[in-house]
Amino acid sequence: MQLKVADNIKALLAIAPLANANQQYLQTKNARLGSLKTVPDNADGLPKDSIIKIGKDWRESKALRESNPDSIVLIAEDLLLLAQDINGQTWNVQTIQPSGEVS
Repeated sequence: MQLKVADNIKALLAIAPLANANQQYLQTKNARLGSLKTVPDNADGLPKDSIIKIGKDWRESKALRESNPDSIVLIAEDLLLLAQDINGQTWNVQTIQPSGEVS
């Protein structure tokens, strides 16, 4: 399962746009933009069998979670923080909402 998640995360990162320096969280933390990305507006660029689903807001994401319990459900425009091993291999991501809430 871990490799399936990692493969799906790689596909997500390939279509995820770079984060905008105007995001509230980045401004509040006075953080450098670096190579941070955001969750895209939709999952159109992901493979059809992807376990990643993307909702436009928390309500849509909640409905997606309920109808796809084995999927990873994200909210569009959340920041993506990579979880990497010491070799730089990305295995997962953590998301931060524009308001700064960690999900």
